[in-house]
Amino acid sequence: MSYATGGDISWSNVKRTSLLLNRDKLREAQRSLGTTGVTDTIHAALDEVARKEERAQALHELFTGDYLDHEWADEYLERERRHNEELEPVLAEITVRRASAP
Repeated sequence: MSYATGGDISWSNVKRTSLLLNRDKLREAQRSLGTTGVTDTIHAALDEVARKEERAQALHELFTGDYLDHEWADEYLERERRHNEELEPVLAEITVRRASAP
């Protein structure tokens, strides 16, 4: 999807702006996100930040609730492990705690 060419975007919700961007950080983000354009990279990064918050909230709700569907939790943990290596230490700790829980 390309935001620059009018991809999947509502033009009533667009803000034109000028930014000072570090070129090295932009290239690093583009490699990491698989994007090429500046706008696409910024939008993908914003999407990733939003998803990261959603994942953190889902993990919190999943592992602090009274009911825990272990099969679903295992599948969820595996998807998260593959999706975001940054969560690996947190997920490993949760797995250890769950294994030692009564």
